Parts: sequence; structure tokens; C-alpha cells
Amino acid sequence: MLREVIEDIYVTLNLTVKEVGSDIPLKALEFMEDYGLKPRDAFHLAVMKSFNIKEIASDDSDLDRVEWVRRIKI
Repeated sequence: MLREVIEDIYVTLNLTVKEVGSDIPLKALEFMEDYGLKPRDAFHLAVMKSFNIKEIASDDSDLDRVEWVRRIKI
């Protein structure tokens, strides 16, 4: 089952899977400290920052504390 889920990700239309650098966990720690975010949120932001992505679709209002992020409410 897990194999199917992962394989489905790689064949999703209009989705590009990117590699992330080894600096992402350290950047995530900074975001946890700077914005009081949970690890998962901070990791997402670290990846976003590394690819210069500034918008995220989320129902998590914690992301509103980050001035460079535009949260698209879902």
C-alpha cells in the first residue's frame, strides 16, 4: 500500500517532486524558534524558503505569524 501511495505521488499531473538540501532541518529549527512553530510547519516553511515559494494552502493560522508567507485559507 505504501508503495502505491509513493508511486502515485510521482505520476501526479502538474506536480514536481523536488530534492531538499541538508540545510533544511537547521532552517526549520530557526523558524521554530523565531515564529514559535511546530516542527512540521517549520519544515514546510524551510522548504518553501529554499525554493522561494511564498504561498501555501493551509487551514493552519499559525502560519499567519510569518510575514513573508501568504496563507491561502482552505
